[in-house]
Amino acid sequence: MQDPQPFKLIWLTRHAQGYHNEQHNWNYIDPLLTHRGLIQSTKISQKVNSHLHRLRANPNFKHLEFLPDPDSNVLPFDVVVCSPMRRTIQTALFALAAHHDPTLPTKPVHLYPYNMPIPNIVLVPEFTESGRYACNYAVPLPVLHDTFPQLEVAGRIVVPTGKYTVEEWPRVAKDYADDVELLEWRIEYVKKWLWERPERSIMVVSHCCFLEELLVSCGQYVEQFRNAEVRVAKLFKDGDF
Repeated sequence: MQDPQPFKLIWLTRHAQGYHNEQHNWNYIDPLLTHRGLIQSTKISQKVNSHLHRLRANPNFKHLEFLPDPDSNVLPFDVVVCSPMRRTIQTALFALAAHHDPTLPTKPVHLYPYNMPIPNIVLVPEFTESGRYACNYAVPLPVLHDTFPQLEVAGRIVVPTGKYTVEEWPRVAKDYADDVELLEWRIEYVKKWLWERPERSIMVVSHCCFLEELLVSCGQYVEQFRNAEVRVAKLFKDGDF
């Protein structure tokens, strides 16, 4: 009997503009988003809706019937999988906030709802960036918790069984940034991990090089992801996009 849905829909999203992007200075450790980056994050919801309109208008809509009507204000993904870096978490939170409040992009940044309800967000270290720069090194876990006190960060971090502990996350981030061989392992791990998730549609908020390598691993030619860009891809059981 054929699988009723032979693929998963993955919403690949790069974080919005961080201070390291704005200043071309990679020496910031785990930088936050700039003012412009926060605004970019609130417009991700509009990009998601544009993709949703395009997908539903496709005559080959088979196996995508589970997607909501674009005008229903229902999220087209069931979970947000996010790198545990501060810029990706901020991007995810403000993108989701704007989905619930479409007027958010028109509001001053200081009015953004930092105490908004938290949806289904999972923090997965294997989605962090590659590259031996300070901006790809994580702040200590208590600092991450203080940045997002409403998120209960430690309880949302998912680690591979037996590989390391949640408390080791900052060290792991540095290892992942520095070691190219670990990048190859991470790419294969996350494709398998995404496939084994129960959700049919998943948003991934990650980083430029990592997202590009994820697609290149499947033999694709990939243009650079821009800040706050969203691309929709089909993930198949064999790990191909």
